[in-house]
Amino acid sequence: MGNIREFINASEENPFKTNILFRTSLKQYERIKQIPRQMVFRGFDLYVSPIEPEWTIKFNDLYNIIDYTPEALNNIYTIVQRHNSEIFTIKSRVREDLIKIEKRCIKILDIKNRKEIHTYFHSSIEEYLTKYQKERDNSIQKYQESDFKYIKQILEKLIYDYNLEIEDFLISETEDSFISSIKNIIKQLNDIEQKTLLLLPEVKKGILDLKDKENSVYNRISKIKNIISQAIEQQKTNQEKKEK
Repeated sequence: MGNIREFINASEENPFKTNILFRTSLKQYERIKQIPRQMVFRGFDLYVSPIEPEWTIKFNDLYNIIDYTPEALNNIYTIVQRHNSEIFTIKSRVREDLIKIEKRCIKILDIKNRKEIHTYFHSSIEEYLTKYQKERDNSIQKYQESDFKYIKQILEKLIYDYNLEIEDFLISETEDSFISSIKNIIKQLNDIEQKTLLLLPEVKKGILDLKDKENSVYNRISKIKNIISQAIEQQKTNQEKKEK
């Protein structure tokens, strides 16, 4: 469960970042299934029934939990895996678009091409390009994913600067195309954020059913575990009395 909570917290902190949900081993559930059910029933009958009147209910609940929990966990893993695959596709497109924008910025700032966009916008483009390339190089150096949250911020700043100055100038075709491309990247980044925030309630519901509700799987299995521990201790006590 800890891995799932860490995934939720990390995704809430930064919805743009790819967070990996590592699978929890389900071998403990398989091991119980490998024990003949009749033997487990006999054990409950002999050792649990003296201290728990509703021992048959506890026995049935144990197997309900064994059947339900792996399926519920696998469902969460599948949802997250599908989400990460979809986000990976979007990010791949964004990376390609960012490279194109970078090339266009360099071309616009080239002395021969400065007439393509009004000079008032050149300083904003230079600022964006410097920040973007610094972030890109830093990510490459650290072998980590690009900081898409930061990239979205500097792209939005570029749009803001452009809108601030646009009133007194006619928009050129080059400018219109350039700004549209930037807005498209921002839109894709917004999609990433929205999809992540829509995913989290589904994952949280899975956690709620497994651990956080009063009648959650975790609470139910804890009660059964306590009953079995009490039964074992009772048998030890009875054995000690016989030996005396």
